[in-house]
Amino acid sequence: MLKRLLFFMLVMGFVSISFGQSSETVYKNWQVFPETRNSIEIFYRVVKCNNTNQVQISVFNDGPADQNAQFTLTITNNGDGQNLSKDFNFASKKGVFNKPDCDSDALNDLKISLPAGFDPSGLSVKKIYKN
Repeated sequence: MLKRLLFFMLVMGFVSISFGQSSETVYKNWQVFPETRNSIEIFYRVVKCNNTNQVQISVFNDGPADQNAQFTLTITNNGDGQNLSKDFNFASKKGVFNKPDCDSDALNDLKISLPAGFDPSGLSVKKIYKN
């Protein structure tokens, strides 16, 4: 029995190494903005996915019904002061955590590719709620 358990643990270790490899570098892990009055929570992180630096946005609707998350995100490159703004109008179902990742094309509308010259480790991100 012990040999089977050890064999299983060894196999699972190889499986997790083989399939658990990610193509991302995290510059800033998930940061949360203050919750809106209508119970929508917005998070962001800065990552490098397959040689593309990007800001990824997560939306969680903690409200009593489906609703749209409407906000503007402004990203500032601290090195030279350049800004990049994007408006969002994201349909969010009640109780669903919408979180993009590097290994999926799902939720691409919650990803912002950074322009050349933006330093992913030196960014400021601000959000303005519209609802």
